[in-house]
Amino acid sequence: MKLRTKIILISSTVILLALLASNLIIYKLCRDSMTEEATHAAYIESNEVKNEFERFSSQLNGNVGPVETEYFFKANRDDYTVCLRNEETYYNNTVLTKEELISGEYENYLDLPYKEYRAAGREILIFKAAGPSGIDLYRIVDVTHVYDRINTLAAVMLSISAAVIIISVAVLAIVVGRTLSPLSELSRGSKSIAEGAYSNRVTVRTRDEIGALANDFNSMAEAIELHTRELQESEKRKTLFMGNLTHELKTPLTAISGYAQTLRRVELSEDDRNEALTYIYEEAGRLDRLSKKMMRLLELDRDTEITMTAIPICRLLEFSVRTCEVYAKDRGITINVGRSDGTLKCDFDLMCDVLINLIDNAVKASQRGSLVNVYSENGTIVVEDFGCGIAEAEAERITEPFYMVDKSRSRKNGGAGLGLALTKLILEHHGMKMDIESRVGKGTKIRVYKSFATR
Repeated sequence: MKLRTKIILISSTVILLALLASNLIIYKLCRDSMTEEATHAAYIESNEVKNEFERFSSQLNGNVGPVETEYFFKANRDDYTVCLRNEETYYNNTVLTKEELISGEYENYLDLPYKEYRAAGREILIFKAAGPSGIDLYRIVDVTHVYDRINTLAAVMLSISAAVIIISVAVLAIVVGRTLSPLSELSRGSKSIAEGAYSNRVTVRTRDEIGALANDFNSMAEAIELHTRELQESEKRKTLFMGNLTHELKTPLTAISGYAQTLRRVELSEDDRNEALTYIYEEAGRLDRLSKKMMRLLELDRDTEITMTAIPICRLLEFSVRTCEVYAKDRGITINVGRSDGTLKCDFDLMCDVLINLIDNAVKASQRGSLVNVYSENGTIVVEDFGCGIAEAEAERITEPFYMVDKSRSRKNGGAGLGLALTKLILEHHGMKMDIESRVGKGTKIRVYKSFATR
């Protein structure tokens, strides 16, 4: 059973019970009042007849017999009073017999006994009064009209109750339907989300609990849509990552396999043999570096927990520069370490990877005899070179995995386009950012800083 139907049934039942209870109370009060009024009127009428008959009897000095009694009531055209004396009927112009009058129990109403009786389909009241000369007066009062009014009242009340119930059910159906319409929209919205339409939202028309539920549903749908989009983007990145990785691995593996086959099958001179072995060694080293960077990227992409401690910036720069100095000297590049005061809360090894990648890229981009500056200012670490520079359009993409501005130069230098992607990911896990300022032919300046730091 639907919730709307349940609410209408329960509400209608409550209204019906309340109407029945109130109608019963009203009916009882009205019935008691009307019967009391009729009984009192019959009592007064009985007393008046009794008093008039007593006055008539006093005029005759109490000598009242059947003839006098009959004369009195016929003269007054009274066909509703019966006079009995012991076992003898003095006067009776009604359909009731003496046995019907004297039988049954009488109740007292004020100072006169009476009883309710039904004869010939009529409701009557019979009041008994002691008259003169031992005569009992039975006054018969027809109250059928009172009970007809009571029955009419009951029928009217039932009709009104039925009309109220019908109107109430109709109004409830409209009100409940409008009130619960957002739930129908929520149901349709949940079904559409289950079918994959994550962008669908429900319209919030009220500010009550259902409106709050609709808002919560929209928030949930938005979170699901965002999470789904992130999963899809992540899946696309991983697919692209694996495709690029396969491509990058194919080149050195092909070279290594080719040189290995040549060494096995062809007699080479010592110089050619050494050249082949050197190339195999270099490509193997490149594969090793590529696999390590790839593993580090995958570890960080799984939200690996990082333990960070406060480390002096001078220590980070010293270690990173020392690692890159040998390669820089071979290329005739000087690394200049400037001001490096302050501390940085980070993971030492990961942050050194960041700085080594940045310094290594600066060295690769520089010409022989050039200079690379490394220093910190106001909590910001700066790596600056005066090499070939990067075009503005390229600068926005160099942090993408396997993206290389100059592929031939990068591969010649042993690069695979993973260094800056790894750098960006490490910085994100540290709550840090990286700004790239570069001009083609003038050089590049990269700033690394906490996201809340003032540059």
